[in-house]
Amino acid sequence: MACKEDTSSLCPDCTLCCDGTLFSSIPLAAGEADRMEARGLPLIRRGTGTSLPQPCQCLNANLCTHYEDRPLQCMQFKCGLLKSVEAGERTTDETRTLIRETSRQITKLRELLARAPSTPDTHPLSRRLAEATSSLDSLPDPGSQETRRGLAQERSVMESHLKQFLD
Repeated sequence: MACKEDTSSLCPDCTLCCDGTLFSSIPLAAGEADRMEARGLPLIRRGTGTSLPQPCQCLNANLCTHYEDRPLQCMQFKCGLLKSVEAGERTTDETRTLIRETSRQITKLRELLARAPSTPDTHPLSRRLAEATSSLDSLPDPGSQETRRGLAQERSVMESHLKQFLD
């Protein structure tokens, strides 16, 4: 069944593909690095490949400030939730509910991360989790261990939510 629902607001309601939650970087196609660099965006260069680190600095108030000239990877990406709406497998209302639930989980996780030793909000969520968990492992006090357990629990719930975005 083809999608007859308006899906145009789903991406701005979500932005998990841009905010460092789903991806730590976005690979750039040939020629895109120069354009991104000209905008003053940071790049990751490894071997012959170049990528744009996440969270994306072009994300502002849930919108891309360079939407018309965004990287090919960004143009072509459709999350699992969007694909399922387009295929008629779920409604936009069901999808918005999943987005809100996932956003609440991520907010809980970020609140816990704020209690952990230095984990800059400018890093992708996966890196922040790894750094926080590692630093908390070395602290013996009960508060640190409680924060670590909370992080592990919220991370597990969040990961089960995120699977739907990556299918």
